[in-house]
Amino acid sequence: MRKMPLRRREFPLKDRIAKWFNVVMLLIFGISMPTFDCYSDIQLGYVAVSTGHPNFAIALLAPMVLNMAFQVAAFWKYEEQKAWTWPLLILQLWHQYR
Repeated sequence: MRKMPLRRREFPLKDRIAKWFNVVMLLIFGISMPTFDCYSDIQLGYVAVSTGHPNFAIALLAPMVLNMAFQVAAFWKYEEQKAWTWPLLILQLWHQYR
């Protein structure tokens, strides 16, 4: 007697929900949160300078400047379409784009 192969049950609704869940998580945790973090650090550094706490501002903004230097180096080395992606670099969005 020949055995019938087991059929895999498909869950198309479950698969679609999982796909959209992954997209939403990517948008939130991969793009929105890093962008918000970057701009909130810049704003906090500005507030620190304007309220007379330059040492705190330097401690906060120094890693951002260092990160920007590494991003510029990576941009020039790896980016092929520099003509239209350089605004992303200036706005510190290139990392999320890549």
